[in-house]
Amino acid sequence: SFPYQQPPQQVDPAAMAFGYGSGATGVEGLLEEITGIFPGGLEQAVAQSGQLAEASRIKTENLVVRSPLGAIDLSRPAGSMSNFLAVDGTLSSTGHPMLIGGPQAGYFDPQILSENEIHGDRLHARGATFPAFGLVIVGRTGEQAWSPTAGGSDMIDMYVEELCEPDGSAPTEQSRHYLFRGECLEMDRRVLRTVTDAAPADLPGRDVLPDIVVERTVHGPVVGRGKVGDKPVAVSRKRSTYLKELDPGVSILKLNRGELDTPQRFVDAFEESHNLSTNWTWIDRDDLAYVHGGLYPIRPDDVHPDFPVWGTGEWEWATGADGRDRFREEHPHDLGPKRHYAVSWNNRPAPDWSGSDAQWGWSSVYRADLLEDQLLGARPRSVTPVKLVQMMEHAGLSDLRGTHVLPKAFQVLQAAQPPTPEAAAARDALAAWVADGALRRDGDGDGAYDAAAAVGLMDAWWEPMIRAIYDPVLGDVGARSAVIFHNAPGSGGSAFMDGFYGQVWTDLSQVLGDDLRAPTSQVYCGSDAAGTDGSLAACAERLWASLAAVADAAPNDGAGERIQFLPTAALSMHWVNRPTTQHVAMFGRLGGPVAAPPAPVRPGTGGALPATGPATGAGLGVLVLLTLLAAAALRRVRPDAPFS
Repeated sequence: SFPYQQPPQQVDPAAMAFGYGSGATGVEGLLEEITGIFPGGLEQAVAQSGQLAEASRIKTENLVVRSPLGAIDLSRPAGSMSNFLAVDGTLSSTGHPMLIGGPQAGYFDPQILSENEIHGDRLHARGATFPAFGLVIVGRTGEQAWSPTAGGSDMIDMYVEELCEPDGSAPTEQSRHYLFRGECLEMDRRVLRTVTDAAPADLPGRDVLPDIVVERTVHGPVVGRGKVGDKPVAVSRKRSTYLKELDPGVSILKLNRGELDTPQRFVDAFEESHNLSTNWTWIDRDDLAYVHGGLYPIRPDDVHPDFPVWGTGEWEWATGADGRDRFREEHPHDLGPKRHYAVSWNNRPAPDWSGSDAQWGWSSVYRADLLEDQLLGARPRSVTPVKLVQMMEHAGLSDLRGTHVLPKAFQVLQAAQPPTPEAAAARDALAAWVADGALRRDGDGDGAYDAAAAVGLMDAWWEPMIRAIYDPVLGDVGARSAVIFHNAPGSGGSAFMDGFYGQVWTDLSQVLGDDLRAPTSQVYCGSDAAGTDGSLAACAERLWASLAAVADAAPNDGAGERIQFLPTAALSMHWVNRPTTQHVAMFGRLGGPVAAPPAPVRPGTGGALPATGPATGAGLGVLVLLTLLAAAALRRVRPDAPFS
C-alpha cells in the first residue's frame, strides 16, 4: 500500500474555493459552504462553477478535421492508454521473465510508430519509437526490456486567484492583478502575435487572426476567469513538472544504455528523474520489477486534493529550505512481485493511491482485470511465449461487462420470474455468450461477430440497466455523474477504460449480500428517493423490466466498430482493444534445461500490480516528445554521449 492524497478527515473550510463549511465533511458540509459563499445558494454555485469550468476547458470539439473522404472527428480524446503483462521465471515456461506490452497510440497509415534498432558507443537498443527520435521508448537492450503505460495520478492543482487592483479600486473579472500573501501582484502577461507587425496591412485574413494572450500567476497559466460569489477571480493551473519537462529523458537514456541493470537501479532512476505520471515494468534474465513514475507534490493536510483552493498563499505545496517545492520521494513500486506477475492497463498503481482530479474511472472492476484473470491460478512454468501473446489477445477481444458484471446480474435475476418469454430468451442468449468468454470476435471470418445477437443485447441493455439501478434514487444519474456509462469499442480501438462497470458490480454485490472491502454508503438497486431500502426481489424486478425493454435489440455484427487507419480511413481491421504496437521480450534459452519448478503458485486477487482499484497525468504522447527534447539537451551538455 502506498497512501497518497486520500481525502482528509478534517478540511480547512477557508482554503476551499468551492469547499466544506464550518469544518464539516461530506456533502452536507459542502452545501452549507455553498449557501454561505453564494448569495444565490446552490443554483448560483452550479451556474458559476460551471462557467469557470467551461472557461478553463480545452475546447476539443474544435478538433474535427475535414478531409476529402469526410470529417475525421478527434473531438473526444481517448485519454490515457497502453498495457503490459509480464511474468517472472516461476510462471514462465522458459524459467526466465517474459514481457508483452506497448502503447495504445491510435491507428494511422502511415503508422506514427516505427521500430528502430540503435547502436553506438554505449547505446544498444531496439524497439518502438517515433520517427526522428533518438531513443527507444518501448523496447529492449541485450539484457533488459521495458514497457510503459499512462498513469493518471495527480500532479496538477487548480488555484482560484482573488483579483485586485493596485490602487485599491474594485476589481473586475478582467483585472490583471491578484492577491498573494498580502500583496496585489501583477500577472505576467505576454502577447504572442500571429501576424508580425511588419506584415502588409492588406494581408488576406490579417483581421481575423487573433493575438495569443498568455497570462501567468505564481501558480501557473491563467486558464479561466469568472466569479465566486461576488468576488471576481481567475483560475490558474499549477503543474509540478513546470520547467522540468526534459527530466524524463534521463531515465529513458539510462534504459537505452543498459545502465539500469538491476531492479533497484531501475526503480531508483525512475523515482529520481522520471516525472511523468506513467507505469513502467522491467525485466532481465532473472528479475521482474515495476515502478510508477511521476512528480507528486506534498499538499497541506487540511486541503481536499479534488477541490480548487484559494491562491492567496496560505495553502501552498510544501517547500524545502531553499523555498522550492518538495515532492514525494517514494513511489508505488514492486521488486520481484510475490504474485509472480505484473499487469497494467492504466489502472490504479497501488492500494490507497489517489488519482488526479480528472480521474474518476478507477473502480472495483477495471479493464486490467481482463489481463490478470488469465494468470490467477496459473501453474508454475505454464506460460509459454505463445500463451502470453494469446492472453493479451483474449483480453483485447473481451467485453468487460460480460466477463465481470453480467454474472452478478444473472444472480440477481434469479430472485424474480422473467416478465416475458422474450426477456427469458434474452437472458439465455447473454448467459451463453458469457459462458463462451463474452468475446466480441469474428472467429470464423464471415464479417460478423460470432455472437452478434448477444453483443447487440449487451450494448442495448447496459444503459437501461444502469438507470434501473440508480435513477429511482438519484434522478438522472447520467447528469449527476463525472463518469461516463460506457467507454464503447469503436474505430479508435481502446475501450472499457472508464465507465460504470465497477459501480454496477459493487451495487449488485451489495444487493446479493456479498462481503466487500469498499461498499458504497447505500444499496441503490431496488431503493427509491423516498428512502425505501433496496431488496433483492425489488432489484431483480427492475433488472428484468430493463432487459425486457430491449429484448428485441438488433444484433451488432461489429462492422461499425472496425478500427480505422487515419487520416484517410481507407484501411480498417477487426476491432481489438490492445496496443498499437507490442513487443514480446524474453531472455535465456527457450528449450534448454531449467531448474526444478518451485511449489505451486498461490496468486493474489488484486487485479493489477500492485493492485487494481477505483488519467489526468501526462500520457505517452507527451513522454516521447519530452524524450526527444531531453536527448537533444543531453547531447549539448555531454559531448561523450554515444549519439553525439
